[in-house]
Amino acid sequence: MSSIVPRFFVRYAGHVTFELGAPTGEVLLVDPFFGDAFPWEGHVERRLTPAAVKPAEITSLAAILVTHGHADHYEPESVLSLADRLEPRVLAPRDVVDDLAGRGVPSELLCPLSPGARFAVGPWSVLSVPSAAAEDDDPCVRYAFFLECNDRIIFHSGDSHGYSTGWDAYRGRVDLALVWYPYMREIAERLEPREAVFMHYDGFEPGGFLCNRDPRDLLLEAEGYPAGPRYRVLERGVITAFV
Repeated sequence: MSSIVPRFFVRYAGHVTFELGAPTGEVLLVDPFFGDAFPWEGHVERRLTPAAVKPAEITSLAAILVTHGHADHYEPESVLSLADRLEPRVLAPRDVVDDLAGRGVPSELLCPLSPGARFAVGPWSVLSVPSAAAEDDDPCVRYAFFLECNDRIIFHSGDSHGYSTGWDAYRGRVDLALVWYPYMREIAERLEPREAVFMHYDGFEPGGFLCNRDPRDLLLEAEGYPAGPRYRVLERGVITAFV
């Protein structure tokens, strides 16, 4: 009897934060945000939906990936704690790298992103690409990621406000796309992933940015999208295997 071997694992901590694991044990953490609040445009956004995973529960980590420096995607305290305990590499835009260097993270752990840069992390191949509307920024400080492992490709959109033609080489090749919900339809229709997962919908107060959506409503809305990927909401804190 043959058994199906997972190609990778995903654990959704909430908001935009995902752990991605290879069967051989190498784990990537994308956009670490575990706290109860973050500063935003002159006020504090308080989290109403707690993170389902805490940094102390992460026991193995090969790399931390940061798409950009917004405080709900990059939480310095969590990165510092994880870097001190587990010594992962940190792949991040130059402004985030400079901030972490100033906070004492060893230079040998810090890997600044650039458009089209590719990094090998065990069986993972990490490609950093500019977000939509950031293609001509110099320096670029807003990225998305294409992550390859065991012949499977995962996409994390970060805060990309739509689709970028710079991603065209991956059109029809992505197995799992993790996408900010307001731009799901556009990105899914043009990137054509096999499966697409909503993110960035958690509850915050006062909610002065694009958030506070019931994921069940997002799935209902997706029923009206043109035929394409399987749309999903991942259960928070649960390890999900993908084949």
